[in-house]
Amino acid sequence: MISFDRTDANAFYKELRRRIDHYFESNDFSVKGNRKMLFKATLFLSIYILLYCFLLTGWYNGLWVFFGIWIGLGFVSMFAGLNIGHDAVHGAFSENRRVNFVMGHIFNFIGANDYMWDLIHNKVHHNFTNIDGHDLDINHTPLVRMSPHQPLWFIHRYQHIYTFFLYALTTIEFAFAKDYYMFFRKKLGPLEVKHTSWQWLRLLFFKLLYYTLFLVLPTVLLDYSFWQVLLGFLMMHLVAGFILSIIFNTAHLVEDVDYPLPDDHGQMEHSWAIHQLYT
Repeated sequence: MISFDRTDANAFYKELRRRIDHYFESNDFSVKGNRKMLFKATLFLSIYILLYCFLLTGWYNGLWVFFGIWIGLGFVSMFAGLNIGHDAVHGAFSENRRVNFVMGHIFNFIGANDYMWDLIHNKVHHNFTNIDGHDLDINHTPLVRMSPHQPLWFIHRYQHIYTFFLYALTTIEFAFAKDYYMFFRKKLGPLEVKHTSWQWLRLLFFKLLYYTLFLVLPTVLLDYSFWQVLLGFLMMHLVAGFILSIIFNTAHLVEDVDYPLPDDHGQMEHSWAIHQLYT
């Protein structure tokens, strides 16, 4: 198990928090969601719902309009996921924990799972950022080398080209594979997990609901074949996956960040808060 250095950890963290709190207070900013957040959430959710409803009405002509709506859903789904779901699962959307819990459900309506997102992103990635073998965000596939400590393959010299195509598959993997196989793992990074029956039921319920909303209903209600619906669905996810990966990678994996490793006893050099600044 990974452990972080405790020397002066509390003093540094308290001073860091004091300066952060002072910044928000002196600029009269809220540390949680404010009116701008509410406006943004209302805007993205409204557009997402309206686009989906417009898709099902069939009040349009032409296959390209049909595909254009799917592509629009892909854009807006990521705006909603990153601006609403991500912040809500972090507990930052609202002062009210129940509101954060409810708004975090947006992930379930864009193909992912809010509970698994919390585990992988909040509990694993943010606790063990850039630690090879522990941070699942940099240990997803050996086809993409995201740490200098990972094996160097011949193909990696071309990853600046082919990685963008893999990025586009991110959300469709969430929808059909990743959430499932992550649920079957007993460890996520260094974190030992045991999922309750309730979380298993939630996973299956929301996945079936998502497949019904975005695959079954369009096929049943519209005069398009299943393959055309499936192609539109794929377009939506290719756009969404690309946006999600580009935003997260440019926020986390850039020049000048460190990729520290623990010693033989699992001890990291710095405290957790200092580790965050290095990584």
